[in-house]
Amino acid sequence: MYIEESYIKELIEKLSANFINCHFIFDTIPTISAKNTKLHETVKETNAVFRWGLDIPSDIEKLSSHIRFINSYNYSDYFKNRWGFIGILRHLPFVKKIINFNTLHIRLV
Repeated sequence: MYIEESYIKELIEKLSANFINCHFIFDTIPTISAKNTKLHETVKETNAVFRWGLDIPSDIEKLSSHIRFINSYNYSDYFKNRWGFIGILRHLPFVKKIINFNTLHIRLV
Protein backbone atom coordinates (compact mmCIF):
# COMPACT_ATOMS: atom_id res chain seq x y z
CA MET A 1 0.00 0.00 0.00
CA TYR A 2 2.54 2.60 1.10
CA ILE A 3 5.36 0.84 -0.74
CA GLU A 4 5.89 0.90 -4.49
CA GLU A 5 5.38 -2.35 -6.38
CA SER A 6 9.07 -2.59 -7.33
CA TYR A 7 10.06 -2.55 -3.66
CA ILE A 8 7.46 -5.18 -2.85
CA LYS A 9 8.93 -7.44 -5.53
CA GLU A 10 12.43 -6.88 -4.15
CA LEU A 11 11.26 -7.62 -0.61
CA ILE A 12 9.57 -10.86 -1.73
CA GLU A 13 12.77 -12.00 -3.44
CA LYS A 14 14.87 -11.30 -0.35
CA LEU A 15 12.39 -12.95 2.01
CA SER A 16 11.98 -16.03 -0.19
CA ALA A 17 15.75 -16.50 -0.31
CA ASN A 18 15.89 -16.70 3.48
CA PHE A 19 12.48 -17.98 4.57
CA ILE A 20 11.32 -21.00 2.59
CA ASN A 21 7.77 -22.19 3.18
CA CYS A 22 6.93 -19.20 5.36
CA HIS A 23 3.42 -17.84 5.54
CA PHE A 24 2.63 -14.13 5.44
CA ILE A 25 -0.62 -12.35 6.15
CA PHE A 26 -1.02 -8.71 5.14
CA ASP A 27 -3.56 -6.15 3.98
CA THR A 28 -4.10 -4.85 0.47
CA ILE A 29 -6.22 -2.08 -0.97
CA PRO A 30 -7.77 -1.80 -4.44
CA THR A 31 -5.89 0.22 -7.07
CA ILE A 32 -8.68 2.80 -7.20
CA SER A 33 -8.06 3.54 -3.51
CA ALA A 34 -4.31 3.68 -4.03
CA LYS A 35 -4.83 6.30 -6.73
CA ASN A 36 -7.11 8.38 -4.49
CA THR A 37 -5.20 8.64 -1.21
CA LYS A 38 -6.40 12.21 -0.78
CA LEU A 39 -9.95 10.90 -0.32
CA HIS A 40 -9.04 8.55 2.55
CA GLU A 41 -10.34 10.22 5.69
CA THR A 42 -7.44 9.52 8.04
CA VAL A 43 -4.54 9.05 5.64
CA LYS A 44 -4.98 12.47 4.03
CA GLU A 45 -4.25 14.05 7.43
CA THR A 46 -0.79 12.44 7.52
CA ASN A 47 0.31 13.38 3.98
CA ALA A 48 1.04 9.68 3.38
CA VAL A 49 0.52 8.30 -0.11
CA PHE A 50 -0.71 4.88 -1.16
CA ARG A 51 1.60 3.72 -3.95
CA TRP A 52 0.24 0.29 -4.85
CA GLY A 53 -3.04 -1.56 -4.91
CA LEU A 54 -4.33 -4.98 -5.84
CA ASP A 55 -7.76 -5.62 -7.34
CA ILE A 56 -7.70 -9.41 -7.67
CA PRO A 57 -6.15 -11.08 -4.61
CA SER A 58 -4.73 -14.07 -6.50
CA ASP A 59 -2.83 -11.66 -8.78
CA ILE A 60 -0.32 -11.35 -5.94
CA GLU A 61 1.34 -14.42 -7.50
CA LYS A 62 2.27 -12.31 -10.54
CA LEU A 63 4.77 -10.39 -8.42
CA SER A 64 7.08 -13.38 -7.99
CA SER A 65 7.34 -17.05 -8.85
CA HIS A 66 8.04 -17.59 -5.13
CA ILE A 67 4.53 -16.58 -4.05
CA ARG A 68 1.70 -19.05 -3.59
CA PHE A 69 -1.68 -17.50 -2.92
CA ILE A 70 -3.48 -19.32 -0.10
CA ASN A 71 -6.58 -17.25 0.63
CA SER A 72 -8.04 -13.78 0.94
CA TYR A 73 -10.48 -12.29 3.38
CA ASN A 74 -12.50 -9.32 2.18
CA TYR A 75 -13.27 -6.79 4.90
CA SER A 76 -16.85 -6.35 3.73
CA ASP A 77 -17.58 -10.03 4.32
CA TYR A 78 -17.15 -9.58 8.07
CA PHE A 79 -19.05 -7.55 10.66
CA LYS A 80 -21.73 -6.77 8.10
CA ASN A 81 -23.82 -4.86 10.63
CA ARG A 82 -21.06 -2.22 10.77
CA TRP A 83 -21.19 -1.50 7.05
CA GLY A 84 -24.71 -0.07 7.02
CA PHE A 85 -25.98 1.00 3.61
CA ILE A 86 -22.58 0.37 1.98
CA GLY A 87 -22.92 -3.23 3.13
CA ILE A 88 -25.96 -3.55 0.90
CA LEU A 89 -24.36 -1.70 -2.01
CA ARG A 90 -21.19 -3.80 -1.81
CA HIS A 91 -22.75 -6.34 -4.15
CA LEU A 92 -22.79 -3.82 -7.01
CA PRO A 93 -19.65 -4.25 -9.15
CA PHE A 94 -18.58 -0.60 -9.12
CA VAL A 95 -18.98 -0.36 -5.33
CA LYS A 96 -17.22 -3.69 -4.75
CA LYS A 97 -14.29 -2.39 -6.81
CA ILE A 98 -13.96 0.64 -4.53
CA ILE A 99 -14.24 -1.20 -1.19
CA ASN A 100 -12.27 -4.29 -2.20
CA PHE A 101 -9.99 -4.22 0.85
CA ASN A 102 -8.50 -7.64 1.57
CA THR A 103 -6.27 -9.47 3.99
CA LEU A 104 -4.14 -11.91 2.02
CA HIS A 105 -2.54 -15.14 3.15
CA ILE A 106 0.42 -16.23 1.03
CA ARG A 107 3.22 -18.75 1.29
CA LEU A 108 6.75 -18.24 -0.01
CA VAL A 109 8.35 -21.20 -1.78
